[in-house]
Order: sequence, then structure tokens, then C-alpha cells
Amino acid sequence: MTTGRREDADGTTSEITGDTLNVREIGSLLAGQVGTTDQQGSEPNAAGSEPTGTPIGTGAEIRRKRRYRKRAENVELETLVASTRRYLEALTGYDEDTVADMERRLRNVCKDIWALWIAPSGRPRVATTDPAKFKPEDIKALIECWQERGLKPSYQAKLLDAFNGFLLWHGNSVIPLMRKMKHVAFPQAQVEDIVTLARDEVELLRRAAQGVEGWKGEVARFIIDILPHCGLRPTEARTQELDGVDTKHWRITVTHPKGENRYKRVQRTAVVAQSGRQALLDFLAARETYLNGEKHKALIPWRSPDDSLETVGQHIWMKVKQELERVSGIKFKIKDLRALFCQTYIDQGIQTDKVSQAMRHSSTAVTERYYGRIKSEDAFRDFDAPVKKVSAQFQSSSP
Repeated sequence: MTTGRREDADGTTSEITGDTLNVREIGSLLAGQVGTTDQQGSEPNAAGSEPTGTPIGTGAEIRRKRRYRKRAENVELETLVASTRRYLEALTGYDEDTVADMERRLRNVCKDIWALWIAPSGRPRVATTDPAKFKPEDIKALIECWQERGLKPSYQAKLLDAFNGFLLWHGNSVIPLMRKMKHVAFPQAQVEDIVTLARDEVELLRRAAQGVEGWKGEVARFIIDILPHCGLRPTEARTQELDGVDTKHWRITVTHPKGENRYKRVQRTAVVAQSGRQALLDFLAARETYLNGEKHKALIPWRSPDDSLETVGQHIWMKVKQELERVSGIKFKIKDLRALFCQTYIDQGIQTDKVSQAMRHSSTAVTERYYGRIKSEDAFRDFDAPVKKVSAQFQSSSP
């Protein structure tokens, strides 16, 4: 499965393309840890492996032992990866992005399990790579591994949630039982500060977009000048169709909203704020010039090398973003512009519940946790006038 984002070890995401879980990827990550000289004195935990200790005998015997050990390790690794693949293939009712997120997290968990499985003696280790046989001690070792690596608690919680679903699919309820018994202090998702692009960073990106020529430049300006004023998600904007854009009432009926195949009721209407309307009109005019009389349903069409038209693809989307980063020197994620929309209009005094509606959230809790919230100073300022009035009343009634 190819995806456009990657979840890094620190919990952040970055846009790449990658394949599904595979043995070679996990094995290459740990290259040098298997069958090397510094590992000959400590065997991995594979059942049926050769006795531990310093190899003795002829060179042929030593090489034969190494090959035996590596074959045993590869069997364990292939079993773990194949099991993960079967679990992902069995998932139903989830959209593509959700499955891709699960796959990335399980890939990271598999790497950590494998590192713990082949760890030398004296280091935290797991006793098995079989998901049906994981015990509390193995879960504890995994959490300690994440803590030692300095992963954010929120990201640890996401990894543990993905792994829990995998274990439950194998009939192993060790994590829910540990939670009930309070066996281990599990990582908890934390409410983190919302960080949005600063005004000067947005200006640098805008200047960079102005300098990009051709249709790629129009797409760059769409990203920088329109997305911060409509709150569309990156995939929603990229796959939007022209018929859903209403420049009379300044509404966008989202063609493919998040959760369209999962939820019964999906909010499809987005607003284009005043600050983004002229930019949208300019883009639509440039679109007509680009199409040169041809018709296409996509709001953002793209001409292929064979001169055929298609909806702009994820790889082109990311190339435009990378061009903006290169010229401006500002690293950003396209989804950051959605948070920028939220925080900008909350700061301008629009009530949070109204901004939440514009972002098509199910509740303000989602908005305030991940995208934007009223700042303390702005909230306290509203209390100044009432407090003064109350004080004046008390003063007038005093003898």
C-alpha cells in the first residue's frame, strides 16, 4: 500500500511514499545486529536455537552455527510480518488513510519487537514474537523501550492502541487485562500546545509561491492563499471537483469528505472566508486558461506527459510543497494550513463553536484539542468590563 505520509519516531508526520510491511525493511534496519562477532556470545530467544556461548571448533562449524541462527531468526521475523499483513487485510469499514496509519504504527511496533527479541543479554527483551503469546512482561519491555527512546507519550499511546487491536485479533487480551489490574503505568495521550505557522513564515511561503511559474505556481498559490481561508483537509482539497465550488454564496460542497464511507452523516459544506475569495477567483481564471477550452471535473486538474487531463496526484501535490519549502526555507505540512485557518479566525474573535462548524468537526472538543483554542489573554480581556461595572456598583452602594 502506497501512502503519502510517514509517522516518525518522535510522533510527527512527514510526507513520503512507502510499501507495506516487509521482512527486508525490518531486517535491514537492524543490520549488523544478527550474526556479528559482538553477538556470538548471546543468542536470540528463538526456540530451538543453538546453545549459547562462544563458538568453538573449525571455521566451517562456526559458519554453520551462524547460518542456523540466522535461519531461525528469519522464521520468527517472517511469521510476525506475515501475521501483521493478515490483520491489515482483514480490516473492514476503515478508510484508506486510517488503514495507512495503522500500518505505519504496526510497522514501527514490529521493528521495536524485533529489536527486543534479538537484544543481547542484560538488556530488556521480549520472550516471544508470537502475538498470541505476548505476556505482561513483554508489554512492559516494549513500553520501557519507547520510554528509553524518548518517544512522546501521545505517540506511545497511539502505538499501543494499534498493537492492542492486533493482539485482540489473535485472541490475546493481555493489554486490557493489564489496564484493569493497573499492572503498568500506560502512556497517556496528552493535550499539547497547538503550534501554527507564524505570520512571517506564511509571508515567506506566499512570496515563494509567487515566484513559481506556470500551472505549478497556480497550484502553489492555491495551497498558500486559499487553504488557510477555507479549512479543507489536504486530500479533500486535492480531490475536490469544480461542481462543488459556489462562488455566489462562497461555499464548497466537499466531494470526498473524511469518513464518507464510514459515517452515516458527514458534514460536506465548507466556507470560503472573505480573505480567500479573490485568490479563489484568480485561481479559477487561471484554470480556464490552463484547460484552453477543455473540460475536466477536477477543481485542480493536471496535464500528464501524454497531454491527458487528470486530478492532481499526491506525488505532484507533494512536489509543489517541496518546491515551496526549498524556495522559502520554511518546513511545513499542508495540513498545518487547516490549523492556521482555525487559530486565525478564533484570534479574530469568531466564536470557537462557529469555527468548529466551519471545520466540520463533530464537537468543539476536537477543534480545541488539535487545531485552535482561545488564548488566555483574549479570554481574560472579556472579564475586564463586567468586573469594572460590578466594582462601580459596589462602590456606589457603600456608605
